[in-house]
Amino acid sequence: TNLVNAFNDLFGTTVPASGAASGNDLKALYDLVGDPLFDYLAFTTLLPKASSLYNKIKNDNTFGALFNSVFGASISAASLSAANRKALFDLVGGAAYDEAAVSAALPKVNSLYTALSGAGATDDQRAAFKALFNTTIPASLPLNPTELGAFFGVAATLGYAEGIFLAALVPTGDLLALLRDVSKTAELDAFNLLFDENLKTTGNVAGSVRKVLFGLTGDPLFNQANLLSALPRTGGLYTALKSNATALSIFNSLFADVLGTSISPFFALTAGPLAVLFGLGGDPSFIPSNFVALLTPANNLLTALQANTAVLGAFNALFGVNLPASGDINATQRAPLFGLVGNPVFNQTNF
Repeated sequence: TNLVNAFNDLFGTTVPASGAASGNDLKALYDLVGDPLFDYLAFTTLLPKASSLYNKIKNDNTFGALFNSVFGASISAASLSAANRKALFDLVGGAAYDEAAVSAALPKVNSLYTALSGAGATDDQRAAFKALFNTTIPASLPLNPTELGAFFGVAATLGYAEGIFLAALVPTGDLLALLRDVSKTAELDAFNLLFDENLKTTGNVAGSVRKVLFGLTGDPLFNQANLLSALPRTGGLYTALKSNATALSIFNSLFADVLGTSISPFFALTAGPLAVLFGLGGDPSFIPSNFVALLTPANNLLTALQANTAVLGAFNALFGVNLPASGDINATQRAPLFGLVGNPVFNQTNF
């Protein structure tokens, strides 16, 4: 019965719950199932969703007016036209469609469009939006399917705030442009390596890439020049660790307190390892090969100290640290280890 009611509502028919259908109703049914692409299961799945959205548009004047404006529809309490019906089914047929999410996002979409298309937005903001979201900003509504995807993709994001988004557009667009600069091949390669992406110098920007870019520029400590400088060094460190199983194992052990998740040569980096790698590679004087060469001597020194209680106590007293006899060590405890083995004349036995 619910499906019959939904069908009648959307197609302007009077198909009965039982008994014979009228000629007009039969024609509507035959026209529908006669389409070679008709899929009964898909249709009956979407039918209640389309009917629910249709009724929301009819019964909520504010939402209805906004929907028609943004989607270029003319849906009202009157019978649906074929074009308007198609618009409803196209929308509810999306894999991620959720009526509550669409209802919540629609005013935000309209507000964002108004902001970007109005005099209050800068040309740089509009250019950044176009580059980042692979779309245009039309002079007037409605939005086409590509534009709808871009605007809803932004406005429906959890935690979205228009002011913050607009403020982030230019720095994020600038970062994208610099990574795509032909003179920044090393930086782009390192970006793709570290964030497991495949950003090209041209072409559309994937949603996952946008997420990384906005995540970077959204950090209160973000500095574009520092990031671009750090990328090749940090990428070089990651490459060196992945290609040296012994060094990687020692690194994971020595930095276990801050890694959270050990670095694997087979899986993408998570937030913890990324932060540790950038913390090292962010130093302008950092040289990946020199650092990797110190891992084994630092680990050997740690192992020797932890194997001798008296020597460990003397070390802690001399360097003002509290190196444990076992378990993870922290940054304060790592510093003297790397400082010692980094001295060209250091000799563990003599020490």
